[in-house]
Amino acid sequence: MKKIVLLLAILIGHSVSAQIKVKVNDKLVTEGTSFKAEDISKMELAFDKPKKLSYYGLGRLYFWVEILKESGNSYEDYRIAVDGANAIEAFLMDVNDFKTFYADGKVSFNFKIRSSSKQLSLPELFLLAGRWADQKTLKIRVSLFFRDKVGYEKYGDAVELVKPLTINVDNAYFYAQGQKEKEAEKVAADTKKAEDVKKAEEQKKAAEEEEKKGKGKKVLKKVLGW
Repeated sequence: MKKIVLLLAILIGHSVSAQIKVKVNDKLVTEGTSFKAEDISKMELAFDKPKKLSYYGLGRLYFWVEILKESGNSYEDYRIAVDGANAIEAFLMDVNDFKTFYADGKVSFNFKIRSSSKQLSLPELFLLAGRWADQKTLKIRVSLFFRDKVGYEKYGDAVELVKPLTINVDNAYFYAQGQKEKEAEKVAADTKKAEDVKKAEEQKKAAEEEEKKGKGKKVLKKVLGW
């Protein structure tokens, strides 16, 4: 009986230790922890006891930070991508080595953003999500996974090396700010449109008056025989 209990303790201990680790503002957080978007000033990421695969070959390893919308769909992501068996094995040896993802108002350039030519900071991304995607809440999911190369620039399904960790983000502050900016931009655009219409009408009226004056001069010259 003692052996069974000991074995279960070892298995449970290994399961718990095989995980993504996230520090927010220098404090370790757990799955499902919630934060206000404007309160996140620093974010560091690490992993422990990743699953070992028998072959890495020409595949690619990803250390992935994904921003999820309220629906659960992806909004944006940042990633470290590692190619080559030796490089992957070396990267996976750096367990509990916290990598700075976000600090001093900037996202580390080690984590490449997916869909922007600019390395957006978290506040910039939160603002865009609130303004253009109307997101009042978001999630940040951190994961470590491997994908086999299955063809030219094609990779297979993701194999998770540790269980992902997700935190919740209350984006109400940036949502309100984004909506306010969007409304101000709309008002400015409508005002400019109205001014352009008015200006076009005035130019048309002035042109018509000039045309009438021109016709009047021609008639006068004809009458006077000039």
